[in-house]
Amino acid sequence: MNKNPVPDPFRGMTRQMELPFKILSSRDNATYKHIKSLRQAKKAHAAGLILIEGFRQVEEALSAGIQPQWLIASQAAQAHERWPALQVLAKTCFEKNAYECVLLDSRLFESLSATPSPQGVAIVAPSPLVSSPAGNPDERGLYLVLEGIQDPGNLGTMIRTADAFAFKGVILAGPTVDPFGDKALRSAMGSTFHLPIFQFPSIWEAKNWLASSQIPLVAADLSGETITRSTVLTSPAAVAIGNEGGGLSSEALALADRRLKIAMPGQTESLNAAVAAAILCHLFTLGRPEFE
Repeated sequence: MNKNPVPDPFRGMTRQMELPFKILSSRDNATYKHIKSLRQAKKAHAAGLILIEGFRQVEEALSAGIQPQWLIASQAAQAHERWPALQVLAKTCFEKNAYECVLLDSRLFESLSATPSPQGVAIVAPSPLVSSPAGNPDERGLYLVLEGIQDPGNLGTMIRTADAFAFKGVILAGPTVDPFGDKALRSAMGSTFHLPIFQFPSIWEAKNWLASSQIPLVAADLSGETITRSTVLTSPAAVAIGNEGGGLSSEALALADRRLKIAMPGQTESLNAAVAAAILCHLFTLGRPEFE
């Protein structure tokens, strides 16, 4: 008889939890393999799912009403100071619509994670991305239109900016980096779950949707009208920002109801896409009645 057995790190743990966790200990487990496959954007899109990792991101998602299909936790997560609050949120969601709770050892979670030092908590949930919405946009709203954005950090930052200035939504036009990828989510700091993200195949479809509520498309363009103190910028409007390297497409510029240039008296020729978006979003926010 072994007098010094190897301690089981999970022993008694499930009895202490308020959620019905199932322990997974093998990389070959079908559920584990499926969850890990969602790190590949194509597979996640095909399944209509997103993988959200980290305490802040998971808390923001659950607080915003995202209903998970899986809650994944590691041993380390149980000892984290934010675990009790997260468990309350998770339990509230579970009472509304039961989902699977999976407990992994730290080794398996590290293999699943996209970060070098994971916090040990994640959820899998249906993607909230709205593709070609049927309803009309808010006829008094401000929207941020992003065409061909390829840097996830820029995309996340611009989503956060739209949230900060109370825009009604972010519109992705054409091929754009995944807004629910790990880096984009971290850059957005939870804002991805605060406002709707719309996806259109092209800027043409996005323009048609905006036109249904007579919302003008305003393009950021180095050849456009320079913004001065006398420039009138009011809502409704859809502020369009283009690809980091090439800017907006010729089609987007042709469809624009107005083209605006941010005055740059310095020596640089252009601004980072996220910086340009922040300046324009702020200026349009100042045009709202409450700031007059």
